[in-house]
Amino acid sequence: MTMDSSTTDDPLPSDLEDHLSPSGDRTLEDYLAMQDAIGDRTRFLVVYLLANDDPRTSAQLADRVGVRANTLHYHLNKLEDVGLVRKRREAVNGTDVRDTHYEATDAGREILEHGVVRLIRRTDDSPDGSDS
Repeated sequence: MTMDSSTTDDPLPSDLEDHLSPSGDRTLEDYLAMQDAIGDRTRFLVVYLLANDDPRTSAQLADRVGVRANTLHYHLNKLEDVGLVRKRREAVNGTDVRDTHYEATDAGREILEHGVVRLIRRTDDSPDGSDS
């Protein structure tokens, strides 16, 4: 019988433990969930747009990404659950009416800059697409 190495009880290599948050507010599983979430094209585009622009409503995001509103809400909920975006309510033109706006979190910006975007830039710099 083989053991599943993906269980959360497995010890982490010490170099990984050293990089995890000293306060313990995020686990390896939290970071893996972020990576999994950003691995979807629609969610990547949402975080990319929010990280590079002002906060947006879900309707604005749906138009920019090209998906239906209910589909976008599914993706926004996933991104919010893992901590890559947050929502906030803003007054509309000084009234009591409030719109929900979404913005990228610091973690959302970081995963873009040090993850997919960095990889795109790195492979784009070499003529043959290699990373060396």
